Amino acid sequence: MRTLRKILRGFFIESDTGSVSVEAILVMPILLWSYVSAFVFFDGFRTYNQNVKAAYTIGDMLSRETDEIDDDYLESLSDVFDYLTFERNTSYMRFTQVHWSDDDEAYSVDWSYATNGHNDDRLRTVDLLDIAHRLPPLVHGERIILVESFTTYVPVVDVGLSPSIEFRNFVPTSPRFAPMLAKS
Repeated sequence: MRTLRKILRGFFIESDTGSVSVEAILVMPILLWSYVSAFVFFDGFRTYNQNVKAAYTIGDMLSRETDEIDDDYLESLSDVFDYLTFERNTSYMRFTQVHWSDDDEAYSVDWSYATNGHNDDRLRTVDLLDIAHRLPPLVHGERIILVESFTTYVPVVDVGLSPSIEFRNFVPTSPRFAPMLAKS
């Protein structure tokens, strides 16, 4: 019995061989998870930032239009959005022209279009009540072009986030060279 106690005491008190290996085994998974998590978070913020910039670019393109636009043109703008964001997941856009009426003291939808087969997601005048606080103040008869983008972001590695996150951008833009954007 005395010999076993002496051996155990020598192992716990006097021996420090192998301590670096044990510490490395304990710390390495935490360091690896931290590094991968930082990469995933950075990639998520980069993707969100690209989506915001692309939505503003599309809004600016529409604000400069003076000719009548059609559904094919809006679908091609969605393709431009996907190109600008290097999109590898599902995305779609919703374009809406909104005007203010002093008579009704309310916003109204002139037209709305959703791309990539999401036509059921078109914005209606009734829906504007929910987002009126996000719209800029307008004078009687003034119109804005509302560009919204919806992108599903799927993290490359699962680090505890949800399996997919939807990025939504909301970009109101005033027409620059015409009082309104005509749509066929």
